[in-house]
Amino acid sequence: MCATQERASVGNVEISIIVPTLNEAEHISRLLASLRSQSPVNSEVILVDGGSQDGTVKIAQSLGAKVFVLEGAREWEARNYGVAQSKSAVLMFTSADVVFPPNSLESVLRHFRENLSLGALTGPDFPYDGGPTLLFIYSLYNTVRFLSSKLPYPHKTFSSSTNFLVVRRGIFSETGGFKITDGNADGMMGRYLVRRYQTVFDNRAPVYISARRAKSWGIIRFSRHYLYVLENFFPWISHKRWFQSLKAKSAKSHSEIHGKHPVSS
Repeated sequence: MCATQERASVGNVEISIIVPTLNEAEHISRLLASLRSQSPVNSEVILVDGGSQDGTVKIAQSLGAKVFVLEGAREWEARNYGVAQSKSAVLMFTSADVVFPPNSLESVLRHFRENLSLGALTGPDFPYDGGPTLLFIYSLYNTVRFLSSKLPYPHKTFSSSTNFLVVRRGIFSETGGFKITDGNADGMMGRYLVRRYQTVFDNRAPVYISARRAKSWGIIRFSRHYLYVLENFFPWISHKRWFQSLKAKSAKSHSEIHGKHPVSS
C-alpha cells in the first residue's frame, strides 16, 4: 500500500501507540502522562490488558487510553491484537514502564513524513532510575545498535525493541505481525525489516525505561537473560544448538522479568 493510500484509509489519527499490560498500575500513569504532554499530535493509545487485578485498566481509561481486555493474552499476541484495533498508518510499539521526552511523537512523525521510503524506526533506551553500572551497559548496547545500523548492506542491522519501535502499518501487515512463540520477536521483526526496507536508528530519539528488571534480578542475571539479542547482530548463530538452548532458557523466564504471561507454553 502506498503512503497516500495509507493516509486516506485511517482518518485523522497520525500515530497509534500499542501497549500490552498486566498489573502495571505502578507505571502506566507515568507512560500516559509523558504521551499526553507531547507537542500537538493526533495520536491514539491502544492498551491491551491481559487481565490485570491492580487497577491498571481504570487508570489507563481515566487517562484517555483505549483499553481492550484480552484475558490471558501473551505479550506478542497482545501487540498484534492492538494493531488490529488501531487506526493510524504509523504504528508505535512501547511498554508500560517507558517514558517519552517531549516532542518525541512529532520527531518520529517528521521522519515518516519527510521520507516516504522509510519503513521502520527505533532509537536508544536508557534506565531512568538505575545506577552507573546499568547505565553503562545500556549505553554500550545502544552504541552497538547505532554503529551496526550504519554498516552497508548486508552487514547493516536494525536491532529493534518494542520499548520503542515504529513501523508503517502496511509493512507491519506484510510481516504477518510478531511471531508469538519467539521471545525475541521484536528482534526478529527488525531482522526482517532491515533486509527489505529502509530503517533508521535515530540516536537523537531516546526513550527512558524503568530499571525494575535489573533491580529485581541483579545486573549479572539481567544481562545474561538478554544475551539472546546477539542474534540481532549475528544471524548465523540462531540455528546453533548452544544458542537455541540459551534462548529457550530466556523464554522460560520471560514472564518473570517482564511481568507478563510467557511467550510460549
